[in-house]
Amino acid sequence: MATRRSKKFPRQTQVLKQAIFDVTGERVQKLSEITSGDINWVYKGETVNRAVVARVSRSSRWPDQAKLRAVGALLRRHKIPHAKLLLQDNAKRYFPYGLEISECVAGENGAGAIRAGRVSFLDFHRRLGKLVSRVHTIKQKRFGQLDEGKTSTVFLTYRFYELAKYLGDFKGKTLAPGLQKQIEAKVKKLFAGLESRIKPVLIHGDPSPDNCVLTPAGKIVLVDWDNARGGFWLEDFAWLTYFGSHLTFLGSLKRRRQMLYASFLKAHGQRGFSLAQIERMELGLHILQAAHLMGYFKFFRGDEYWFRQTRDRLMGLIRLNQ
Repeated sequence: MATRRSKKFPRQTQVLKQAIFDVTGERVQKLSEITSGDINWVYKGETVNRAVVARVSRSSRWPDQAKLRAVGALLRRHKIPHAKLLLQDNAKRYFPYGLEISECVAGENGAGAIRAGRVSFLDFHRRLGKLVSRVHTIKQKRFGQLDEGKTSTVFLTYRFYELAKYLGDFKGKTLAPGLQKQIEAKVKKLFAGLESRIKPVLIHGDPSPDNCVLTPAGKIVLVDWDNARGGFWLEDFAWLTYFGSHLTFLGSLKRRRQMLYASFLKAHGQRGFSLAQIERMELGLHILQAAHLMGYFKFFRGDEYWFRQTRDRLMGLIRLNQ
């Protein structure tokens, strides 16, 4: 079922300051809104002795409390740097859809650092590729969510189950008849002979520079693990290449995709697949990503322009290499 975003809640900042006090035992000296995203509002709260990041959820689908606890445990076990979680509340103590408070990692947003010229696109994504490669060594038993929902030991079985959910929101409206079968046939063809080699690992789900902190020491810390799941490592790379890391000021999507191959993928490693095989599967993942985003833009954001843009892109991707 599609879910729309809420507007800000009554006395949101006052309630948030109280929540931070309850967690830290210190009064908030400064509260700054960092972003107002589709999923949550993100704030930085500063007390005399520390800084925290607070995320106020905008919808009943977020945050996935059990999953985030499981991800945190995995990252600690494998010594991957991340922000320590201080509070997860989905009992409506503070806000109707949940609140998450975590340590504030010292540094600056990765995308902001690239835009400001403090690190190059290529250098940043080389470092990111090495970090995400470590995440992808964390094996999972199945593909799918870590705490709920349908999972599978077969990659495309899980992804097609997700595809049916994405397209199910449309209930046959505004979409071409037989689109799901068309997508499945195309993706199966692109993954032919390769699926048996795909094993589930932990993936971040959205490892773009916007979800990274660049520390003063030059290290990258991944944040916002809401989309983490058991998946195929190439899904993280394909997410980056679908959007070109969202850094449009650096030129065309084609150019940024080439830069990601030269930086992120080279540093990450191809895990036994040839470049030709990776490009085939990347196309299949982009098709599935576009199908997902159609519903996201149509129902969650209510954005007709980007829904139509994404639908057109999906049909263009399906026609490639035919």
